[in-house]
Amino acid sequence: MLNRFLYFVGFVLCAGILYFFLSDITRKDVIAANAFGVEVKAEALTAGDMVVLEDSGGMSRLCNASVRPEDLEVEQRSGLYFNRARFIMDWATQLAQGVGLMAPGHAETTKLRSRVPFAGDSSTLSGMEYTYVNAETCHCDVARALGRGDKVCTVSASLVETSTVLLEEDGSISVHPAGRRTLAVALRRHVNWLPDEVFRACGIDDLSDARLTMQELCSQGDLLPLDVRLRQKLNLIDHEELRPIAEASLTD
Repeated sequence: MLNRFLYFVGFVLCAGILYFFLSDITRKDVIAANAFGVEVKAEALTAGDMVVLEDSGGMSRLCNASVRPEDLEVEQRSGLYFNRARFIMDWATQLAQGVGLMAPGHAETTKLRSRVPFAGDSSTLSGMEYTYVNAETCHCDVARALGRGDKVCTVSASLVETSTVLLEEDGSISVHPAGRRTLAVALRRHVNWLPDEVFRACGIDDLSDARLTMQELCSQGDLLPLDVRLRQKLNLIDHEELRPIAEASLTD
């Protein structure tokens, strides 16, 4: 009898932990839901920039791209992002409200608090012709980095936050315009390549490390946490339009 009870407790505990991980949602889930794999924690990066990947998973900008607006595809990404597994919690909350266990309006507040708001857009390179602000030094900076064995990769797309969205105590939504801040980027698959003559023109004669590095890939899929990648694999994260929900909440 005791063994059965312990098995039951263990099952309930494991099920609770599994549900917690599957039903959770963070800003990293917003990154994954928009097909971005590299979170940017400090430096503002844009599509076309060349970056050096660090062993710790971070990156630093090496060359600042200057891309014409017509060579960028801009797509709105604003919305209230939610976890589909939380629908059962929303249903239970609405049921409790229907039988009088919760005060009217509390269900909508609970629903909003299980969402992660994001206001911004993504920019993706559509053209192949663009220049760099520091073009005179960029090639040699790339050559020196590759010569040290560092991966140099090109940012193919960036996810940019343009406003701060707050969920208020009464369940309403307020949007506050802010400066553009890069939340995440996507990288081109292959490490940047340079011909031998560029290395030699920059005073680099030993190309052994560079040749090995230029055969590698700009790995990015494993930089997000395991639970985020699991929810992405199961397609649990979706989003609702931000503006209609905000207008509805503010007029309640």
